[in-house]
Amino acid sequence: MQKRFFFTMGIIAVSLLLSNAAVYSQPIGETIELIDDTPTFAEVENLVAITPNGPVILAKTSGEDREPKLSVLNNGTTSVFWVNRSGSHHVSGVDVTGQRIFDVFEDAGADDILMGVNTGGNTNWTLNKADRVNGNFLAAATFQYNQLFGTGITLPDTVVDADGYSQDDGQGHGFFRLFNDQLQPITPTISISQFSAGHREWDCCWLSDGKFVIGTVCQEHRYEADPDYPAGGNKIATINIFNADGSRFADEFFVAEDLTGTQGDLRLGSLANGFVAIYKESFSGLVQGIIFDNDGNRIKKFVVTDETFGIGADWMDAGGGNTFVTIHQINGKDGMGLPDDLLDFPIILGQVWNDQGERVGPYVVASQQADGRGLGRPRCAMAPNGTFVLSWEDALADDVQFTKSVVGRIFNADGSPACNAFVVHPLPEFADSNGGDPGEPICGMNNDIVSFAWGSRAVPNGAARDIVTMAYQNPAMGTEVASWEVY
Repeated sequence: MQKRFFFTMGIIAVSLLLSNAAVYSQPIGETIELIDDTPTFAEVENLVAITPNGPVILAKTSGEDREPKLSVLNNGTTSVFWVNRSGSHHVSGVDVTGQRIFDVFEDAGADDILMGVNTGGNTNWTLNKADRVNGNFLAAATFQYNQLFGTGITLPDTVVDADGYSQDDGQGHGFFRLFNDQLQPITPTISISQFSAGHREWDCCWLSDGKFVIGTVCQEHRYEADPDYPAGGNKIATINIFNADGSRFADEFFVAEDLTGTQGDLRLGSLANGFVAIYKESFSGLVQGIIFDNDGNRIKKFVVTDETFGIGADWMDAGGGNTFVTIHQINGKDGMGLPDDLLDFPIILGQVWNDQGERVGPYVVASQQADGRGLGRPRCAMAPNGTFVLSWEDALADDVQFTKSVVGRIFNADGSPACNAFVVHPLPEFADSNGGDPGEPICGMNNDIVSFAWGSRAVPNGAARDIVTMAYQNPAMGTEVASWEVY
């Protein structure tokens, strides 16, 4: 029996004028429903699993499979890209009916899908983003310089910083490859950058005109445009824009106009007529945002950080419409209108924004527990119709094995919840389980499907972490606006 408690937030929802000249009323956070026993997906009335028998195993090796990234393609396929720490990266997934597309990956010494050979080692940085125009997707990973030997792939001659360094300095250099909706590669492997190296804290988004953007933070490399150079300075964020076929559209450029200090935690999201970038700025301590058009011209700068309560942003995503969403893990703060039960306890918040960098309504409280349990790894994804999903790790939602689990909650485009927060996998994960403690979860969606992937320690006869995924019908209501309509 689940006990439920209802509270009304003391925050007034507002209506903002969006770019399509429609008034969008968003009663976000009017009611908070607290549940002392987080339900599993099977207990949520309006949630239909496309993978009803539990997690679909994509990888089970003697090595460590890590950092899955996923995207839900136009044909309903959930594509998952991950790193095997024995020296390779791989792509697999489930189709629209929930059937695994490729056999379970079991070879810890396999060739890398990007480099063509096993590189003997690799970093943890991965990307996977869907092309809503052509139905393809991008997969990217970083490789240290010495891991490129024998691959036939080299750094561009133009990669060099102000001190003359052209290697990654141990951080890794990013390369991408495009795949079709059958999960087959359609381009060679291409460097993400023109001059930068040391790639970390990166992101990607596909634009409404078919181009795509990759942004990255360049660690341990310095540039003359930085006011801190030559006395210091590194960790600079850059943008690269490519045509739909992977050819370069424009020269690499810096995200911020003022490079004082450092930039970090870069996130990108596609809008109806451009894209948004957010990043953490060291000298102010604020999370900043910039709106760009599809060609990379800066349109507007705005502050993401809620300076009243000191709330930054842990993750951001956009679906190509006129809104984007951020997720925030905080301890409940006095003055926010929260019930006393949530003050000083870890909670998960979501915030919807319009394409001018303005908040649309107050925060929505996504988590529903009313105790001091440990939360972590907050992530979010948004569909083209504006519906969105928030996910996180929960240390106490598993009341069977009492280990960490993955929790998600899906929202309508207006910010109201489409369902309660739920454990996205069975409890236990597998009937014949080696234990729980799923890690590195990620979420993704389109208008019809919401998917999750994570590294599982519970796969029967598995070792370390193995890659699994689950997919659901999207129960949320979207806007009446066409996905890629440009205003």
